[in-house]
Amino acid sequence: MKKNEPKITIVTRKNGRKYAYRAVEHRWNAEKKSCETKLEYYGTVDDEGNVLPKRMKLVKAAVVESGDDDLHLLSSKRIGLTRAMWRIAEEIGLAECLKAVFPQTWRTILSLAMYHASTGSNAAYLFPEWHESHELPIHDDDLSSQDISRLYSGMDEARRKEFLLGWRKKAATGNACFHDITSISSYSKDNELIEYGYNRDGEDLPQVNLGMIVDSGNRLPIYYRVHDGSIPDVSTLQSVLREGYSFNYSRLTFVMDKGFFSSSNVSAMYGHGYHFIMAMTLASAKTRDAMDEVNGRIRHPRNIIRTDSGQLLYAMGVKSHWNAEGMHRECMIHVYAQSVADINLRTSSLDIKLAECCQELNAEKFLNSHAALYARYFTEVQDPDGNRRYEYNDEHIKEQRETKYAGLFAIVTDRMDLSSTDVMNIYRDKDGVEKIFNDIKNVQDCRRLSVHTRQAMDGRVFVVFIASILMAEIRQRLRDCKDRDEMTMDLVRKTLDKVSVSYVKRDGKRKHVQLYSNLTGKQTLLLSSLLKVKPAEVEKTLKEILV
Repeated sequence: MKKNEPKITIVTRKNGRKYAYRAVEHRWNAEKKSCETKLEYYGTVDDEGNVLPKRMKLVKAAVVESGDDDLHLLSSKRIGLTRAMWRIAEEIGLAECLKAVFPQTWRTILSLAMYHASTGSNAAYLFPEWHESHELPIHDDDLSSQDISRLYSGMDEARRKEFLLGWRKKAATGNACFHDITSISSYSKDNELIEYGYNRDGEDLPQVNLGMIVDSGNRLPIYYRVHDGSIPDVSTLQSVLREGYSFNYSRLTFVMDKGFFSSSNVSAMYGHGYHFIMAMTLASAKTRDAMDEVNGRIRHPRNIIRTDSGQLLYAMGVKSHWNAEGMHRECMIHVYAQSVADINLRTSSLDIKLAECCQELNAEKFLNSHAALYARYFTEVQDPDGNRRYEYNDEHIKEQRETKYAGLFAIVTDRMDLSSTDVMNIYRDKDGVEKIFNDIKNVQDCRRLSVHTRQAMDGRVFVVFIASILMAEIRQRLRDCKDRDEMTMDLVRKTLDKVSVSYVKRDGKRKHVQLYSNLTGKQTLLLSSLLKVKPAEVEKTLKEILV
């Protein structure tokens, strides 16, 4: 054996596969009067007896064959992401809240959430196979797809709401919160909530609408609600406000885009005691009045602001009163203007869109999202030969509001203490909830629900919500990672899924030995951020986590 060749111990598992371990330390045990060897996972062994290290390069090694009579591999579990998520669940209070409401099943719920977050799959029938190779809070308990279906159906509404109340108290920071909604398609015919409506993914399937509230202080989801699939966004808000009042969400500042803007929704905000920052639509007379008041004056050096993202905008605030539905409340409408180049771009973009709409109409390829443009900017005409076609409504195009108010954007708020810069920064910060929806639909593969009953859907969505909390916290912690710009969730999964622990037992020994895989530099970097420890402490911390 050459001097630099590692000494390798080969362990044969019951299924015939062979694994290689390297001796890293020899220690004399005075009590047992014997030498103990610490082994470290090194790689695999192919059919020809070649040792393949983790980096998959053939090496020469001094091999000591250790058969089944001496050393046995009991099991091998992947632990990188699941131990990090377990530590996260403990530190943010998620495990505590689940245990308080679901004392018998909280470990199973958390394990399923880890499965969603770790694999990007919502297929329950794949969970048992994945569980065999990954360390989870349910340990070695078997959990079939039928068991999962029963668990989903057994999560009653009262306990789900009890969890949301406890989680709100634990996680909410008291800062602004972002509310948004997305659609999730389904094939179910036995769920009264699943109906056809505006599908954001362009799928010709019935759906449910999932509304969510995200805390702006820590970017964690703190509330969700499932709505009837046919109800438009603007109509879902008031049910959220009514239920949120009982959850003590009042006096929080709700941040929403113009899809939720309506006179009745603003009045409901005032009526329930909420603060709000809400984008306005041009259909509102108040929006146009505020823009008319500042138009011609807003583009002045004194009105330039710089947002947190570095964008330069013109901004002016207009004091107003909300007089709708018998109310007389003070509000501020902040109007923002883009540069001339941006205005020209927006105007030409509208012209391009209208040209596309004309082609769609005459080809009878209608899009629901363009219905408002069809109605306003086109007219139907009939040729002498009886053929019907669509032409531009030139009168409306000449006086189009989009040109008059091109480059202007309005946000209404009851927060009179905030400047135009503050309001825009808070509003722009709402991309946190959009990332969570992206995680749900793409990273967790929940663009479509495969469950069929209302009870099973409610349970599935609850687990998805728990997984969203874990993933949101992972994203927050990755912001401190040195290579955060390169760290997609898919890369995090693939990198940490290679971290494993093997349980090995020698004949005649009562206790098994845990052999951990060596950590690469990238794995150490990731785990340092997720576990909130220094790189030098990662290996020790990872071994101390007891799932």
